[in-house]
Amino acid sequence: MKKLFFSLLTILIFQSAISQDIKKVRSAFDKKDWAKAKEAVDLYLANEKGAADWEGWYYKGLIYAQVANELGKDNLNQQPWQESFDAFKKAHTLNVDNVNKFMIINSPLISVYYGLFNIGIQNYLSQNYENALTRFVETDQVGRYIYENKWGLYELDTLLYLYSGDAAAKIANNSKDSIVIKKMELESIKYFKRIADKEISDESYIIVYQYLARYFIINSNKEEFIKYSNLGRKLYPNDAYFDKLNIEIEKEKGISVDLFQKYESIIQKDPKDYYIRINYANDMFEWLYTKQKGTEKEQDIVFKSIKDQLNACSQLDPGNTDPLTMLGNSFFNAAVNKQDKFNSIKPSTPTEQKKKADIKIEIEGLLKDAIISYEKALLIFEKYTAEQLKKERSIRNDYKQTLYQLSECYKFLGDTKKAEMYLKKEETIK
Repeated sequence: MKKLFFSLLTILIFQSAISQDIKKVRSAFDKKDWAKAKEAVDLYLANEKGAADWEGWYYKGLIYAQVANELGKDNLNQQPWQESFDAFKKAHTLNVDNVNKFMIINSPLISVYYGLFNIGIQNYLSQNYENALTRFVETDQVGRYIYENKWGLYELDTLLYLYSGDAAAKIANNSKDSIVIKKMELESIKYFKRIADKEISDESYIIVYQYLARYFIINSNKEEFIKYSNLGRKLYPNDAYFDKLNIEIEKEKGISVDLFQKYESIIQKDPKDYYIRINYANDMFEWLYTKQKGTEKEQDIVFKSIKDQLNACSQLDPGNTDPLTMLGNSFFNAAVNKQDKFNSIKPSTPTEQKKKADIKIEIEGLLKDAIISYEKALLIFEKYTAEQLKKERSIRNDYKQTLYQLSECYKFLGDTKKAEMYLKKEETIK
């Protein structure tokens, strides 16, 4: 009988101690003494009975969230927030109904969600993109848990996925490891697709569609490229980026007048894009002088457009020789084409003689225009030192070619002295 009495007494004392422990936890929490509250809840959950009490775990979630929150900007790791999340999940498994009520009324997990997200943002702004992405992944785990239990948030967390995708893209850009690059690119694609497939169209999300379109064109996935570039054009009609990428697809069909019209459309949207203009001029040059396509009227229009685009390029980038040498080459090639026509005419009648004389004047005019462009380029080339020319082979070759072209122009015009001068100068460039 005494043994039974003492056993019952022991149980009552133990139960009283358990009750007192949870009261200590509540008291410390109410007093906002987070250090004591953390110590109390840790002690409470360390014993078997406390570990089975949903309320203890729920309080641990609340207390650890406050501990993490007090660390503020000094907390660049997830530990207190993650332990808070794990505690809330444990409480939920022990008592679904009670925890559901508290979650709906008080929404304590929202603070965990934003706590992890803010740590991710701090890491992102510090350019620690690996840690940032890890925190964003953890944030998403909390967010999905809240949403799936119908306690709040949204099905699609667009801002979180924007930062997650961008952090992954930056990790890929900064890495030299091909495995890491591939893995992070796929991470970016995963997050950005979630946004794009819902057709989110806020201005800050344009990078999502640009990244997807660029990724798929680089990786030769034509179907996906068309899908996301078309989405980009639909949601951001005034942005020329998607049209620029689409030019590469259009060029697969061949260089044509239709392609030129697409270039014109892009230039209307973005008139200050040097590269689209120089590429447009280059494609027209190939069509006119290599492919030799189109009617005479179309060729005249394209010739004028080449001049317009290259002159615009020179205004956009005055120190670049490419527009000047290409313009000189265009005049020179036009003169060569005229020369072929000149040679085909037999001056057997006054009319034919006049026609031939007129063509000769046109040829001379084109060559003089070519000289103007080449000599403008020459002024830029001559600013390079011998050491720079030695290192920059492409610039050195362009310099030599320009001198040679000048020699050819003057030779045709009958100025043998200048033709010889430029030829000798070309030979000195090593």
